[in-house]
Amino acid sequence: MEDIIFKAKIIEKNENKKGKYIILNHTEFYPDGKGGQLGDRGTIDSSKVVKVDISDNKIFHFVDEFPSAKSNKEVTCIISGERRRNISIHHTAQHILSGAFFNLFDIETVSFHMEENYCTIDLSTPNISQEEIEDAEELANKIVMANVPVRKYFVNKEELAKLPIRKKHAVTGKTRIIEIPDFDISMCGGTHVNYTGEVGVIKVTKYERVKKTFQRIHFTTGINALKDYQNKTKILSTISNFLTTGENELIEKIKNLLKESKHLQKETVKLKNELLRYMAKDLIKESKRIGKFDVLIKEIKDYPKEDIIALSKKCISEKPLLTILYRKDNETEIAISKSDKVNIDLMELKEELSKRFKVRGGGNNKFLILQINEDEGFKEFILDFIQRN
Repeated sequence: MEDIIFKAKIIEKNENKKGKYIILNHTEFYPDGKGGQLGDRGTIDSSKVVKVDISDNKIFHFVDEFPSAKSNKEVTCIISGERRRNISIHHTAQHILSGAFFNLFDIETVSFHMEENYCTIDLSTPNISQEEIEDAEELANKIVMANVPVRKYFVNKEELAKLPIRKKHAVTGKTRIIEIPDFDISMCGGTHVNYTGEVGVIKVTKYERVKKTFQRIHFTTGINALKDYQNKTKILSTISNFLTTGENELIEKIKNLLKESKHLQKETVKLKNELLRYMAKDLIKESKRIGKFDVLIKEIKDYPKEDIIALSKKCISEKPLLTILYRKDNETEIAISKSDKVNIDLMELKEELSKRFKVRGGGNNKFLILQINEDEGFKEFILDFIQRN
């Protein structure tokens, strides 16, 4: 599609929180978001149009910089024909896909949203099956391949009442109609192609439930659908080669791998628990009597915080004592736990530590997990607290 070129006069140049904008005495730029459609891009003289908004029936052309032309001066406006065509393909594809769901299953489209490389429609149903989506997708592509004309025309109120509109909404004055003969007829002011064959292909890429009320269908069209197919084919081929499995056997192969992985995870957890239990038995031999009870304070290297927490709790399950296990990384992480028979207030200990060190974390009177940035002397501090209490 060739670029669209027209002349207009600037009636306002100004700036708001969205950026610099121009208002023309008339425009052919389509605004962003109107009817769910993306807006046009192009230039106004030498200024690049980066967004087009509509508000209070005014079209705001946001630009990267103001053109040199002053207000009431004529400027040359150019709309990107390639972008307009791509948007028209997307929008026409939406009419076709929405028409397919309506014709096959009497499901209405309640909203439409367009992104640069894909579109979505929200269907008026909380549930839909993969088979129904495939049936609608197949019908939509049959309409594309039939290359039927896409009619665009205006009707008055009386004429509108006689038409089998898929989804009616209140309008005043004349209404613009988009009709795909013997398939779909809708009220729409957006841009569309002249023949359904120009859409190329319609491909549903995913679907999801939204707000427990609608099904959101993601789809792409034309060259974007080809790129999506190429990307997914590349991914499929890579996985197939990595697993040395034919593409048709991949699903079964992955199911078996996941089943095996879950089994190994369970075995790993079981073995880790056994290892930590034996470690705990060895560690408590290093505990020493301080005041009224036994205390174990030790650095545990090469183990993650989660294991140190588990190890601390296993130690007190083997013997009545207070455990202080810690690991050093960017900061010192400390797991402190005590048996029921150990009479010491861990919350008071945390409060005292916080007065002396930069401490984060928390817990309760039986277990603390703390992080200390400046840890020089924290062991001696804790031991002194124990002796005083």
